Amino acid sequence: MVLQSRWRWLARKISRELWLTTVIYSLGAIAAVLLAPRLQNYVPDGMSEIVSIDAVKQLLNILASSMLAVTTFSLTTMVSANNSVRSSTSPRASILILNDGVTRNALGAFIGGFIFSLIGIISINANLFGEKGHIILFFGTVIVVAVIVIMLLRWIEYLMCLGKLSDIAEKVEYQAAKALARIAETPNFGCRPISVDAGLDLPKEAKAIHSERMGYVQHIDLQVLKDDAKKLDGNLYVLAIPGDFVDAEQPLAKYTGNAQEGWVADIVKAFSIDAQRTYDYDPRFGLTVLSEIAQRALSAGINDSGTAIDIISRLNRVLHDYITQVNQQAQEEAKVEQHNLWMRPLEAEQLLENSFAPIARDGCSRLEVHSKLQQCYHSLYKAAPEAMQSILQHISQQSMAYVEQGDMIELEKNQLRKNAL
Repeated sequence: MVLQSRWRWLARKISRELWLTTVIYSLGAIAAVLLAPRLQNYVPDGMSEIVSIDAVKQLLNILASSMLAVTTFSLTTMVSANNSVRSSTSPRASILILNDGVTRNALGAFIGGFIFSLIGIISINANLFGEKGHIILFFGTVIVVAVIVIMLLRWIEYLMCLGKLSDIAEKVEYQAAKALARIAETPNFGCRPISVDAGLDLPKEAKAIHSERMGYVQHIDLQVLKDDAKKLDGNLYVLAIPGDFVDAEQPLAKYTGNAQEGWVADIVKAFSIDAQRTYDYDPRFGLTVLSEIAQRALSAGINDSGTAIDIISRLNRVLHDYITQVNQQAQEEAKVEQHNLWMRPLEAEQLLENSFAPIARDGCSRLEVHSKLQQCYHSLYKAAPEAMQSILQHISQQSMAYVEQGDMIELEKNQLRKNAL
């Protein structure tokens, strides 16, 4: 899977906004009320005697008052859960509650039902319906109530685990695994890999492309880069990948050859930069948030080694799947779609350090935590290619360096020394 185009990515990002779901439900409610007078000719003559307009008005009054209370309660619950997640896990994990589909659909249905009932009451009082138009409104109200009941049941079931640490950890693990799977499926997104250590592998005559905006790279419109690279008689080197922080000194990319007027500006526009990181194409962010949950659990105020061990198991699972996929791709011939477009690869050392180094540091005096870390390193070592095995050995030695500076007794340190890579 390659990077989506900028517009598809923006549409996907906007689709997670709560206001959009609410607007869709509200527009549906407004459309149902406005269509009622036009559809009254299809209502059988006897129906107006069965359901009176006063009964419809009373039903709408009940719906309006109940939906207002349910919406207020739901928003209060969501705010409380959001604060709970911020205090017990990581502030970076709370966005997953707001972006959850169940939350958006439930609140959208509740607010949409409230707006539907308000517009219905106003329409009845304004005598916008004919003799049988209220019958259409009645059946529309029945459908709205059925949708609300379904959403309410899903919302109650969702509230059972809303804000629980295990649920948040599972959501973050899923996001990190999904982002890593995208990268493992198409290494380097079809670009030629480069190494930018000290810039040694880049031509000296390469010219830098900078962004005037400071922040994190959230997304890259790869199709724009491919099209622009075809206009270049040299090479385009993408140095900033999703998750990187860029400023006036850190270049987005470099290029060789002669560029047309406005070409550099088009390259800059291909990079979406904002103040915060996102989970979509930044697996390091998901791994960092998982590590932050373990760090908070290891703090003196919480002192929860069990949660830290659970997070290490989740990190092991996510990284093991990624390493296995990378090995499978390495056995096949890499598919390079465009030979003059290069990209800095996601470095395995960064993934491992973001995942384990903070936990090893904060758990330096806990035997059970470091025993689990060394077990994790051995598990990844067996699945890792030779290049990654040396990185795992370095991470294992780094963890042992924290142990040596910790408060464990010598017997515990010797036990860990025997198990280290």
